[in-house]
Amino acid sequence: MRRRARKERQEGKKDIRRRFKELCGLFGYARKYIPSDQRHARALLIGELRSLLAATCMQALEPDIIILDEFQRFKHLLQGDTPASQLARALFDYSDEASSARVILLGLIDMESGTVSEKVTRAMVGAVTLRTATLTVDDIRPAPEHSSVSLQKRRMRIRFAARLADERTDEGREAARADQVRQAFNSPFWPFVLVTTYIGQEGLDFHPYCHAVVHWNLPSNPVDLEQREGRVHR
Repeated sequence: MRRRARKERQEGKKDIRRRFKELCGLFGYARKYIPSDQRHARALLIGELRSLLAATCMQALEPDIIILDEFQRFKHLLQGDTPASQLARALFDYSDEASSARVILLGLIDMESGTVSEKVTRAMVGAVTLRTATLTVDDIRPAPEHSSVSLQKRRMRIRFAARLADERTDEGREAARADQVRQAFNSPFWPFVLVTTYIGQEGLDFHPYCHAVVHWNLPSNPVDLEQREGRVHR
């Protein structure tokens, strides 16, 4: 904080301490209307203080090992010149007189057996061979004299969405298991929309390739709602 304030004074700017005191005077009492310039100045100062706090915490860590889980979601930290990437690189490059920090990157790829290309191939084959879903709809048409209506069942193939359930053919044979549908949904391939009941509400991860949940209904318990959103917000 002192170094930051001293640097700003040398550049002929209001230092962060002075700006903080001025804003405390402006926001020291409740008001119904706050001018936009004051709200903007408050937001800027809060952002600066958060950056200073983050930098201070990074300097105080003194880590030996840094483990980054699901690092493919944070690859932008290795490049660019944003404040977040600068903090991350300062952490990764930490060293003292004794040793330097070790960085371990963990991703979503299961490396127990086989190469990455083999695993991608298996995921592709599993998704491509997944049996398309079938939707039955009612085709309702009026009779020629409008005295009655005709109702016919029509079946349509669905190649974009699937439901999280054990699918069976018309003859009763198993076409796809729910686990196979889940694995295909967690891949870059189809299905791109997953329809599920409460069985997909908890205990399953859908965040690798999904970012939105559309609720058909809203549960009465807010914990259940949080469980649903937690499938994609990890």
